[in-house]
Amino acid sequence: MKSITADFVSAKNLTNDFRKIFHFYSGHDETVALIMNVLGNYNGISPLYGSALILELRNKGKDNYIVIFRHGDRAPVSTYPNDPHKSYLWPDGLGQLLKVRYKNSSNSSPKLLDIPKCGEPCTLEKFINMTRPLMVQNWKLECQLKNRKNETSYENIANFM
Repeated sequence: MKSITADFVSAKNLTNDFRKIFHFYSGHDETVALIMNVLGNYNGISPLYGSALILELRNKGKDNYIVIFRHGDRAPVSTYPNDPHKSYLWPDGLGQLLKVRYKNSSNSSPKLLDIPKCGEPCTLEKFINMTRPLMVQNWKLECQLKNRKNETSYENIANFM
């Protein structure tokens, strides 16, 4: 979450000539479940193999940045540039903030889920404030790591938090 949040802030501020429109982070079912839990939408069922989380930062104009969050069970590489999650089906269009679409099989349509920890609308500022307390700032101090071998493993996990 720390990397995702930092990328959103960089995109908003256009820092470091930030022009990337797509970032890909890889993880396991536990990582997908962890992020869903952070956002208050994990149901205790392990995500399927190949599950995907999609977070989008949208500029609605006049410094009004929004975050859209979707979950599907397959990466939509075969359908780009079309939207595989059918944004036009969202009741209020893409202006909805931090909404979840959950697709639990390749034959089903994604279901729209709420994100209770962010509320509506979930602006970028709310998203950052919601995730900030969960981010570790100093792994060695906060986790009391004693050696470099363990520290490296925990730092790899930290990039998703």
